[in-house]
Amino acid sequence: MPDDDLLDLDEAGARRTVKQLLDQLKAAREAVEAAQRRAAGFRKMIDALVEMFPAIEDHLPEDLDEDEPAHPRGAGAVWEVLGERMNQWFTVPTIVGFLERKGWAPQSSNPANAVRSALERLVESDEIKKSRSTTGSVIYRVYDQSADGDLVEGEEPF
Repeated sequence: MPDDDLLDLDEAGARRTVKQLLDQLKAAREAVEAAQRRAAGFRKMIDALVEMFPAIEDHLPEDLDEDEPAHPRGAGAVWEVLGERMNQWFTVPTIVGFLERKGWAPQSSNPANAVRSALERLVESDEIKKSRSTTGSVIYRVYDQSADGDLVEGEEPF
């Protein structure tokens, strides 16, 4: 754009300026489109790595996706939904359902497997408890002695 004051432009100068601005606008839009494609590619690579190594999801930021509200991921999300139901026992499918209702389910081809992996990491770090129900199902809970209760979708562990 010329350094001239816009008030000093005649119609021919204004046309030249508009043409320059349109060229710059087109270039800027193309740059934005290329950056969006690149960002989408990075996001797909992150998803692929999380699919291969589910524990990586624990390290993703809560605001990873700009088009979604920020939320916990991985083991943090699992602990959060279990922590809301202190001392109650739940199976993996039920926990997956809790995460789905919150919009926090893992973006995985097998969300139950990703949740199971997160649950096992929490068990290993002694943040949650694992047991078996009277029917033999594997069940999990966050344990708080001050609010003890043994509910598992109608069952107690043996």
